[in-house]
Amino acid sequence: MSISRRDRLKAACAAPLILTTLLAASAFSAEEDVSTSSPAAVPAPTPAAATAAETSPPLDERSWILEPEFAVNLPQPLEIGVRAHRPGETRLSWFADGGYFYFPIGGGGGRYFNAFGGQAGARYSPREGLPYFGRLSLGYRSMGLVLDMSNYKGFDSSVIANQGMVSLYTIYAEASVGAEWKVSRRLALGFDLGVQVPVLGWGGMNFVNNTTGENSSNSATLAVDASIAIGRWARLILPQVTLIRLTWLMP
Repeated sequence: MSISRRDRLKAACAAPLILTTLLAASAFSAEEDVSTSSPAAVPAPTPAAATAAETSPPLDERSWILEPEFAVNLPQPLEIGVRAHRPGETRLSWFADGGYFYFPIGGGGGRYFNAFGGQAGARYSPREGLPYFGRLSLGYRSMGLVLDMSNYKGFDSSVIANQGMVSLYTIYAEASVGAEWKVSRRLALGFDLGVQVPVLGWGGMNFVNNTTGENSSNSATLAVDASIAIGRWARLILPQVTLIRLTWLMP
């Protein structure tokens, strides 16, 4: 069968249109294949990664953990304080404590000993889990002794003073070493031994006549200048002994 020249011309004119249609159909088919395929850019989590994320402990939101303490020691007989450390960090901790002590002498209301003190500092253990530690602190201490002097009379058998009071005030630096053991889930027992070195010390003595209202400040008879001698006692280096320290451990 012969093809006329006219038919060949029509076929040549239609060829570009057929080629364009075929190219457009191929591109549309490729887009459908890409859209229906699973994305490879975001890989599925592996079982090990998912398990680690599920079992990892939550972060502690607390900045500091505070643990109450109670101590029986010398020269401040009773102390109550608090110790603070970062969550998970027990080698280094900070503490502050203080206390007041009153002790009557001979059962009389006019004779007694009192002591007040407070300090703040840091405690450090050289290794995690080691019970031994060292402490450094700066503190303030006051001590007072009140005596009944009613039995002391003058030449005319009159009572010169009813009470005599001695007061000591000291600012000191303390260094000590000790140990602490965890005896239960919430309780730790420890002790320490050190020395208190005075940075500044002063004091005085005062006599009081309760009948007349006279004292060492307003009476020449009772006046006494013992500040220098008393100040020496306030600047003595004293041992620091904690016989027992109980710490309430926080989770």
